[in-house]
Amino acid sequence: MADYAVFATPDFDPNEYANAILAADSADYKGPAKVSSTTKVTAQESIPKEDISFAITKLSHNIEDVSKQIRNLITVHHEDLLTQASNASTLSGTLTSVQVGLNDLDASVEKLRAKVHVPYTTLQTLVARLQRIHQASDLLRRSSRFVTLARRLQTQMNEIKGIKVGSSATDELATATVMHGKDIRDEKERAIAKAALSIAELGALVDGSDDRDKEAESEDTGVALLSVNVVAAQLPFIEEAKVTITSEMESMVLKGLATLNQTLLASSLQTAFNLRILPNLVQNLLSDLSMAVEDRIRNTLDINRISKEVTAKEPAGNASQGPQMYRSRVRTEPTNVTAPQFLSALWSRLETMFQEMADCCIKVYALEKVLKMKKDTISHTVFLDEAMKVLENTPTATFWTLLSRSLQKHFQDSSKASSFLQQTLINGYPKLVRLFHEFFAKISVHTDTTYTDTAQSPETILLLRSLSTLEAQYLAKTTNKVNDAVGQAFSGSSRSPPGTNEGMNVARIIVNELDAARFDPLLVRAVAKSSATALDGILSRLEPLIATDRTAYSLIGGTALPQQIGNASLANFMYQLWVRLSKLDEEHSAAVVGIMKPSIQNIFRVLESVVNALSSAIRREIGAIIIKLHRIDFSKPMDANAGMGGASLYIKELTDKMAFIKNEIVGRYNLGEYGRNWVISIVQHVIRSFVLHISIVCPLGESGKLQMASDMTGLEFALSSFLAESQNKRGGSLESVGKEYRALRAMRPLFFLEDKELASSSHTAGLPPLIVLHHILVRSPIPLPHKLHGWQEAEYVRWVDEHSEEEAWTLIEGGLTHWEKVSESEGRDTSKAQALLRPQNIRAFASTAHVRTENGSQKPPQPPKPIDDSTSALDYKRSHRIRPPPLPATDLPRSRSAEEAVTNILYNTPPPSLQPFKKHILNCLVQNEPGVLSRVSGILAGRGFNIDSLVVCRTEIRDLSRMCIVLSGQDGVVEQARRQLEDLVPVWAVLDYTETRVISRELLLAKVSILGPEYLEEQLIGGPTHDPRKAIGDSQETSKLEREAALAQNFERSAHPEANFPPITPSQALRLKHQHLHSISTLAKQFGAKIVDVSEHSVIVELTAKTTRVEAFLSLLKPFGILEAARTGLMAMPRTPIKGEEDENAPAEEVGGVDASLLPPG
Repeated sequence: MADYAVFATPDFDPNEYANAILAADSADYKGPAKVSSTTKVTAQESIPKEDISFAITKLSHNIEDVSKQIRNLITVHHEDLLTQASNASTLSGTLTSVQVGLNDLDASVEKLRAKVHVPYTTLQTLVARLQRIHQASDLLRRSSRFVTLARRLQTQMNEIKGIKVGSSATDELATATVMHGKDIRDEKERAIAKAALSIAELGALVDGSDDRDKEAESEDTGVALLSVNVVAAQLPFIEEAKVTITSEMESMVLKGLATLNQTLLASSLQTAFNLRILPNLVQNLLSDLSMAVEDRIRNTLDINRISKEVTAKEPAGNASQGPQMYRSRVRTEPTNVTAPQFLSALWSRLETMFQEMADCCIKVYALEKVLKMKKDTISHTVFLDEAMKVLENTPTATFWTLLSRSLQKHFQDSSKASSFLQQTLINGYPKLVRLFHEFFAKISVHTDTTYTDTAQSPETILLLRSLSTLEAQYLAKTTNKVNDAVGQAFSGSSRSPPGTNEGMNVARIIVNELDAARFDPLLVRAVAKSSATALDGILSRLEPLIATDRTAYSLIGGTALPQQIGNASLANFMYQLWVRLSKLDEEHSAAVVGIMKPSIQNIFRVLESVVNALSSAIRREIGAIIIKLHRIDFSKPMDANAGMGGASLYIKELTDKMAFIKNEIVGRYNLGEYGRNWVISIVQHVIRSFVLHISIVCPLGESGKLQMASDMTGLEFALSSFLAESQNKRGGSLESVGKEYRALRAMRPLFFLEDKELASSSHTAGLPPLIVLHHILVRSPIPLPHKLHGWQEAEYVRWVDEHSEEEAWTLIEGGLTHWEKVSESEGRDTSKAQALLRPQNIRAFASTAHVRTENGSQKPPQPPKPIDDSTSALDYKRSHRIRPPPLPATDLPRSRSAEEAVTNILYNTPPPSLQPFKKHILNCLVQNEPGVLSRVSGILAGRGFNIDSLVVCRTEIRDLSRMCIVLSGQDGVVEQARRQLEDLVPVWAVLDYTETRVISRELLLAKVSILGPEYLEEQLIGGPTHDPRKAIGDSQETSKLEREAALAQNFERSAHPEANFPPITPSQALRLKHQHLHSISTLAKQFGAKIVDVSEHSVIVELTAKTTRVEAFLSLLKPFGILEAARTGLMAMPRTPIKGEEDENAPAEEVGGVDASLLPPG
């Protein structure tokens, strides 16, 4: 078929094809598009060249050939052609039958349409007729109902008017005579409610909104009810009845509110609900009441009305004054003469205003109460829910809001319009608030409003906020009054500081202002806040005036310095403030006291700081005088020039100093009871210090005892004089001092007791056991504690004053033990220390006194408070007063040279200690907070300690950390440092584990070379990677400085190794690694260590053991070549002892475990 494709193309042109055939071969023909002008020219040129007959013959032959091929094709496909022709004839017949069926269907449809259309048209006509009948029936029904309701309404209106249908006047009179007035009223109220319901139903029928016609609301009735003549004729009567019922309902509402008759009010509201006007009625009532109150407030605060009222009363009262008084035509502001009349008129009008406000408020609450309780009997609708359809809030809330706005608006406007009203309302603000209190009290009977010191209703707070402007101005006036008094007190600056009178004046003004506002809980709190602010301002002005330099506490000279006089005046000022304001809790509530208390406490704190600083200076000065008694030799006869029985010079100096202190210093402080207690505390300290000093005077002879008795008598006279002037009429009795004075009186006979009488409690009554122990040691050859430890007398007295008696007894026991050991080692004769003076008896006496005190007044240790901050450690240490034994005795050399003795006498310096230096382990339990480590290390560095190791870590207790410190030093010096560490605020406890059985461990990480020691230097030069490298200049030996420089340089360039330093050969490295790694592993197993990291040229070994074992392991690793080593330091924990049956009866060792009571919680 490809040969005939040319003939099948749609653009085949036989003429062009024939020309192409004639011109050339048929194979050259490519279609009409391919035949160009060149081809045509060639054919034309070839025509004369060829024989035309030959071409025609050739063409005929080809035509025949084509004809043969067509015949062959027809022969082959003739059956298919016949089949298709047969199918076409069959399809034509089928289509003809379908056409016939469609024609039949059209005819059936036309017949069916004719059968349906006629009944439908008939039915539509019947439906329209039925609808008209239904409309007429509905109109008749509604008309009938309207007529029925109209007749019922007419009957009800007749009942309301008192006319009974079908009854005569005689019957009506008889009925009215029988019925009571109340029953008549109730019947009328019910009739009004029924009539209102009938009117509402009639209106619904007329408007087409009857509930019974809900199904027909969406349909068009076509005929309105008003189009019926009967209905239209009844409309005037219905409107007239509606007006009558509405008028009756309004009068019932007003009467019910006026008389607070809930039954009448409920009936009127029911009538309004039936009339469908309940929401509008409630809204109008609230509006009328609010407007009435607002008008009353406006008229009350109208200065023109007040002026007219005063002017109207003036002629009658002022007729006798004659024409001399001047009268102005328009007088809106009062004059000096008419001011009282204006004030009286204003407050009377305000009282009337609050009375009317209370009446309106009670009416609103009565209305809301009925609305809440009343429900419709048919629909069960709550009247309050019905009224809330037009109200934004409940009636009472709406009324309170409107009332508050009216009060705020008119108070502000009247204050701006009249200066008289502004001044009167500000000055009389407490009186105005009292009127509010009376208002709240009146309405509280009928409402749920409360206004007390403990509870205030929200509506009362809302109403009082309307006076915020006046309250602010009143508080400003109060603050100015206090500030004026304060400014007047501080007007003299530092030259004339405030004193007692100024303090009393300021305190009186503050108390008066608080008393004036005491009746109102909110006002008194506001006044208290302003007063507290004023006190803070006073404190800020006081602090710069208080002198804190040395001259303020210098007690040298015959008169007081200006700084001391100024401090005394300021202290008197603060005392008057504190003593008067601290009594506020007796008259005011806890809330007011809570506001004022911080400021009052701050003032008292500053007062205490001034008094305490002066007390410290007095104690130092008196202590410096008392210490001079140790310069007197009481073992020798008295000086004849001093006189027999006379007091010593230090007592005379003490007497003069105390007289100066009393007259010039303390006498200027008028502090009342607080000052008397202060003076007594000074006397107690003097006696306590004097008794301690004379109890350690050694040696003491008979003449010295007599001199002591004279000194004590002189001291009593001085103290009695010191007390006499301070107690005014009470006299100078020292009995008020207490146990200190009894100890002073008991000290005199103590000097003259026999040795055997010292152990008798009857002979030493009134004396502390420690004083008796001191006197026993004075009589015995046993050295006193301060001499044993190389302390001065003043240092020992200060130590005893700062520590408890238990610690002092422990100190004495330690001294006795040390004296026994030294005496036995030196072979001294202890025959003089027999009987009562034996150290064992002294120890027993101290132990007995210790037990007696424990069983008496001392309380058992209490558990500490929870850990909150660093001050928790202070509470813990304060609750655990029992501390470890005192400082150990220092070993003195057995013999001293003359030079050492002279040095000790001249400089009072003890000889150096011979105790050896040894390692101490201190375990510190501290608060986990910043700065603790620096404070601990600063204490140790200040005493010259070098910390060998320090480990700090957190514990299982929150906010508690543990420090394990290892250092070297003498026992006494380390113990002093330990106590100083324990005195730090964030430190809970410091334990010395030196003599305690502990478990101590230290962690070691060591990086060891596995190439051998010959490559150690090259690995160190290699930097952090420890790669072996060749050193520069192998033939020359470098110095240490050069090696360190090369090491630092290689550390910097370790990331880029130089090509000039190649490593050792692989075979050598492999052989060395295997040998050394095996040796290091064996050594680690023997010590219990383990290899935790293996690298190409080194390994890291981990060991946890004692310090000695760690050092031994390091020394064994050193030959391999240690590249790096890191140690954590020592960590220690005491062992828990396990006691058997034999150990229970065994005596406890002196060096045992750590006292568990010293440990913090957990």
